Amino acid sequence: LKKKQFIYEMLQRYCIERHSMYSSHGYSNAILQVMCDNYSHKRNSKTTIDKIIDTIEPMGFRRLSEKMSFLDENNFYLLPDKGDVDVYKQMARELSLETQALSQEQDKLPDFVLKYADEYYIGEAKMMKGSGGGQDKQLVEIINFIRYQEQNKKVHYVVYFDGEYANMLLCSTRRSPKIDRQYQDIVRCLTVNPGNFFVNPDGFHALLKDRNLE
Repeated sequence: LKKKQFIYEMLQRYCIERHSMYSSHGYSNAILQVMCDNYSHKRNSKTTIDKIIDTIEPMGFRRLSEKMSFLDENNFYLLPDKGDVDVYKQMARELSLETQALSQEQDKLPDFVLKYADEYYIGEAKMMKGSGGGQDKQLVEIINFIRYQEQNKKVHYVVYFDGEYANMLLCSTRRSPKIDRQYQDIVRCLTVNPGNFFVNPDGFHALLKDRNLE
């Protein structure tokens, strides 16, 4: 415990000193790139959400307000991580979502929720340009998302995966051994949970068409 406390205090002091030095002399290109990569997935997530909204709003979906009842309304969407958290939590309670406790525990909310007729699609949106480091960890997390399963068969979990890596993972016929293992993991998850979906933008459009949403 003492060693951990010592390392923690030294790291804090080191970061303060390095920041002071970088502020005086300028951050190096390498440091700036690391910082840029660290936040790139957050910027990309917003772009991906915008693409989803651009797809569904022309089809008649509208964002659900707190004044609207999710039980009575159809063809709506929620953005729990963008201000609709209270409505989402109410919906989760009413539908007795088993994964809600997990979401609260990890302080993690889905990126979007769609309702069409009496079917609910709870979604995670990600864009990845390549693999390695933190991005591999993100891919593991979104694959785990489609492992979720509810007793309520009208609730589906959807991963909307965009970017260059999505093409290599879902569309390429020549995958590297690592990418092929990831692909097979997705196939196994969907075999166990056939009501869930892992799609790129074209697959998302095909899903909506297949479900008679257009």
